[in-house]
Amino acid sequence: MQSVPGLTDGTTTPQGLRFMDSSRDDAPVIVLVAEDETLVRLLANDILTDADYGVIEAHDGQEALAILAAKNTVRALLTDVNMPNVDGLALAKIVRQRWPHIGIVVTSGMPKPSGLPTGARFISKPYGYEDVLHELEAVIAETADMQAMGGH
Repeated sequence: MQSVPGLTDGTTTPQGLRFMDSSRDDAPVIVLVAEDETLVRLLANDILTDADYGVIEAHDGQEALAILAAKNTVRALLTDVNMPNVDGLALAKIVRQRWPHIGIVVTSGMPKPSGLPTGARFISKPYGYEDVLHELEAVIAETADMQAMGGH
């Protein structure tokens, strides 16, 4: 089964993983939220959809990678550090290598981790509406500038 923009009751990736996709065709920017804590993931979804972003949710880094392989419309990643399977730092590094056009914001309730990929931003939890939007807008603008200059 393929993902369908606008579908909010769950979609199956080619690998058989289920994910939530609340992205809309009219949304200018799609953000992938990788967060294993349901309430935090829902908060991030609410913040982003209220600001007119499209949102795709992943429960861990492995699921996020499967979604990225299946969807070429993601422009930014908002990921927690501590997740099962593939953690957020490993996810961020893989995304930076495979999809350099995707902006990355890493979050954690712990101090800022070392080893963030180049260009990635960090937000401490608990985070607020303005924190998320400010950092996402910054990484999206930076990756758009990089693409405009012919970088990857």
